[in-house]
Amino acid sequence: MTNKLFNRFTTVVLILTSAALILSCASSKVEVADDITARELVQKAQESYDAGNTKLAEQYYTILLQRFGTDTSVYVEGRYELAHLYAKAKNYKDAVPMLQEIISIYENSKPGELPGAYHKLAENELKRIPADKVKEFTKTVAQETTAEETSTETSSITTDSTVPFTKPEVNTTENIKEGPSAQN
Repeated sequence: MTNKLFNRFTTVVLILTSAALILSCASSKVEVADDITARELVQKAQESYDAGNTKLAEQYYTILLQRFGTDTSVYVEGRYELAHLYAKAKNYKDAVPMLQEIISIYENSKPGELPGAYHKLAENELKRIPADKVKEFTKTVAQETTAEETSTETSSITTDSTVPFTKPEVNTTENIKEGPSAQN
């Protein structure tokens, strides 16, 4: 009798250990080669999304932004794709600010500087979100912006662990002309 109990206990422990190992592998971070291009990352993210693995797609888009986010075109594409994932999952708290940020980037850039498709896509995606949710999370964004401005005025160093990357400035001909070489 003791032997049967021991065998059952061992079987249960093995099953639980195997399940824990499988789950830990499934939720681990994706590793991406250092030499992968932005296009390849977008392709991997889209393939993951098409296969129904939105968490993996989200990881690829996040890596895209971390590695290539200083290129405004890549930044806009990556942010839109993340916002689209969040909107599909009804995670409006994350989607709305991203979509509004994309629209703002286009409003503050010159025609032709960025691929036009993401401006229209962001506007359309924002229109599909219920108006009360847009209003709710727009207010939150305005409050956070005011709080950030206040904290920036009182401190020279601000850290925000919820933002993995920063919005790049759109390169314009004025910015280039005003650079160090313009002074010569």
